[in-house]
Amino acid sequence: MKKIYLVLVFLAFTALTFAQLQVNPNPVKPHLTLANDAKIPVTTLTYCTDVAATGIGMDADAEFGVFVSFPGTMMAPYTGNFINQVPIGVTELANIASLEIRIFEDTTGAGAGGGTPVAVQTVDVGTLIDGWNNIDLTTPYTITGNEIFVGYWIHTLAGFPCSASNNALVDPAGGWVCDPAGWGSLGGYGLNYNWQIKAVVDDGTVVSADAGVTAFDAPFGCTLTATETCTATVENFGTDPITTAFNIAYELNGGAAVTVAVPVPLAAGASIDVTFDIDMSVPGTFDFVVYTQLAGDGYDGNDTSYLLTANIPPSAVPYASGFDDAAGQLGWVIENTNGDANFWNFYASIGVGATNAIGYLYSSTTAADDYIFSTCLDLVADDYDVSFAYAAYDAGYAENLNVFWGDAQNSAAMTNLIVDLPGVVNTDFLTSTTTITIPTDGIYYVGFHCYSPADMYVMIVDDFAIDFATDVKPVVAGVVSIYPNPTTGLVKVENAKSIVVYNMIGEVVTSVNNANALTTIDLSTFGNGSYIVKVNDGANVITKKINLIK
Repeated sequence: MKKIYLVLVFLAFTALTFAQLQVNPNPVKPHLTLANDAKIPVTTLTYCTDVAATGIGMDADAEFGVFVSFPGTMMAPYTGNFINQVPIGVTELANIASLEIRIFEDTTGAGAGGGTPVAVQTVDVGTLIDGWNNIDLTTPYTITGNEIFVGYWIHTLAGFPCSASNNALVDPAGGWVCDPAGWGSLGGYGLNYNWQIKAVVDDGTVVSADAGVTAFDAPFGCTLTATETCTATVENFGTDPITTAFNIAYELNGGAAVTVAVPVPLAAGASIDVTFDIDMSVPGTFDFVVYTQLAGDGYDGNDTSYLLTANIPPSAVPYASGFDDAAGQLGWVIENTNGDANFWNFYASIGVGATNAIGYLYSSTTAADDYIFSTCLDLVADDYDVSFAYAAYDAGYAENLNVFWGDAQNSAAMTNLIVDLPGVVNTDFLTSTTTITIPTDGIYYVGFHCYSPADMYVMIVDDFAIDFATDVKPVVAGVVSIYPNPTTGLVKVENAKSIVVYNMIGEVVTSVNNANALTTIDLSTFGNGSYIVKVNDGANVITKKINLIK
């Protein structure tokens, strides 16, 4: 019964659909690729945008169809041309049992999974990727000028795998839904989306010389350097090998094109990775446009790939995120450690007070082994309180969670255990708070690791925070001590040489250059709040946060 229960909370709009929060800090614009024997496109028919806004589905073991339609008035100018390729956007791949591309002129019986399609292509679901997939038709559809319905019939195990864009619905043409009960539209469910489905129209001309950048990757994260390696994958789409020297070019943030040579020869259908280094040391965004420069290229519509990435400034403490907006999600990175189709993600309405949260959604066959890492945290050597709220979605499905800290956003770096929470069955949120000691100044990350058995449910985490620890430690001779904390105004500092007090925006509010063995600092004239006390004892620098409460 767990899938039924899940619908009640995960759904954002109706009893049959769900809007999952999609946040990708490294978005890639979709790229149209052609098979070696593909034809030059004349046009691409679609109603959607290129960026997925949500995934929609029944969240159950079900079969249904999603289609877009193009009227005869739109198709008539292309009579005699062909549809050789149907690009589709899908997500949650583990929930797709089967998928078949179908094109109809007559939809009689199609709602029940039948009817007589004029073109059909069974898709190997093992080859699908999360995002856009360009499905080539073994037997193309010859355009007659009649109205057509283009889409796919899908068997889902659960979830919301059918991607849709958030531009205004062209109703009903951009959002047909069919199931055994018949045909309907996303608009009938109150949803203002278009399915991510396209139909590529070509004129039958074979491309002999054609190359393009099919993928491009550049680093994303914090503390990027002046020498970061970027990788462009170049493919020969043509029917002939490429033996003449050619280049790729990249433009960064609208700047001048820079060329990089592509090794030749490049056989028909072959691909090669081309690398180059970029200075990404300055925090900010990096908007790449990368494309091939091939003399005699027969089709330039597949030359280019795009990437928007960033060097994110480290976050200072106190840092907190409830994952409720882009700022709270910025810099968080997912690692699918076990390589299956299930991993952490951002979800709507499952957090504290029905807000957003991060969650790991179960696999029915594979035990969880998946991480999500915090954004980079700029920490000084000190003690910190790490806290977060956690819950299982259903008490009947015990979840396992442990939390680590480390110096990189990968599981190998997560060598310091913060807390282990096996057998989580509470469905009301509990708060875990643990004090950790950071030994040296640097950039650090907190990693949440779900290790639940297969076929559990959802491990949920919300309201993550890290701040300076506020406990008072015993006074030891020769050791710096700062107390009391919180304070009503007077703060005592032992064994300091110099003392500087900052407010939370970094302004110096008071300082002592020649401190005594016991120095009293008067903060009573300042407003309530938090202050940072930085102490130099002659050998070390110690930083503590003090809370002033008058």
